[in-house]
Amino acid sequence: MKSFFRSFTALCTLLAGAPCALADGGVINIDVSVKFIQNSNGNDPFAATGGTHHFNSDADVQTEIDRGNTALRNTFRGYRLNLVETLRIKPTKPAAETDLNYWYTLDARSNRAVFEAAAKASKTVWKWHESAINIYINDSGSGQCSFVGHGESISLGVTIYANGTTVHEIGHFFNLSHTHSGDPLSVPVPFTSADLSDGDSLTETRTDHAKASADQLSQVVYGQNYSALNATQKADIDTVFENVMSYHNENELLEQQMNIWTDTANDNVRHKYVRGTTRFVDSSVASSGFGTSSSPIKVLGIAVTAASTSERDILLLRPGTYTATTISKPLVLRATRTGPATIQHP
Repeated sequence: MKSFFRSFTALCTLLAGAPCALADGGVINIDVSVKFIQNSNGNDPFAATGGTHHFNSDADVQTEIDRGNTALRNTFRGYRLNLVETLRIKPTKPAAETDLNYWYTLDARSNRAVFEAAAKASKTVWKWHESAINIYINDSGSGQCSFVGHGESISLGVTIYANGTTVHEIGHFFNLSHTHSGDPLSVPVPFTSADLSDGDSLTETRTDHAKASADQLSQVVYGQNYSALNATQKADIDTVFENVMSYHNENELLEQQMNIWTDTANDNVRHKYVRGTTRFVDSSVASSGFGTSSSPIKVLGIAVTAASTSERDILLLRPGTYTATTISKPLVLRATRTGPATIQHP
């Protein structure tokens, strides 16, 4: 990869959400390995019999990856899902089971740990990938992921195609919580503010209900349907109704959510799946920290020195003014969506 700023000494203002680098820079890949679990006859989930399920082809997988990348691209953090492979596996049923299609039909939503334990016990059969997020798809529905410290895989059924569930579960993989709490099956009638809940404790996302429509949320919060709201009110509802970590449209991720995602992607547990590091830089802090969202580096030159020479690194500058420094390694400078960062001649 080419060096982007061999000598950065001129004035540069990074607009909010924009990289100050060449067009091919600023991408940090998250590797993903997808495995379809076939039945005893060697058929993909619903591939032979048809039906209403959809998530059963390589093209379907790519559509889900593309949808996830649309949401990630709009965060301006540089993260991209990188599909390294889509494979077929036909694992043998456990000895204690009589159903030849045990793995093909096992509920993906509640048995992720069971799939993972089997996969790790027989990595060759299950095509376990050591440095990619392992996603197993069978003929059930919905899905389940593992938060940090509780596993390292995702199980999905074939009902999730094109609805954003893949990036939603990968959000959990990087420690993002639901915008709602609990998992209610229906919207209460009448629907009141007492039915809303806070699942992620983030100030950017309003309280939510897993099954509410945009109009129901708008009615309980503002007393009118979504279409009648002003721009500020719509933006408030959208923090959950368009949020990847909701049960609604799953289209966007917000700044605080991406701080959690980024810190998790940088840590020792999840970093093996990620091809690069992001270091937070903030000229307004009292002293330089470690480059995390809660402990940013103060001085741009210190951040440049800390950046890896072997990875694709991003320095994420919060709003403020920074003194220019010479950069002699390939890296990318980005501003957060909260405002511009100015780099000026010393």
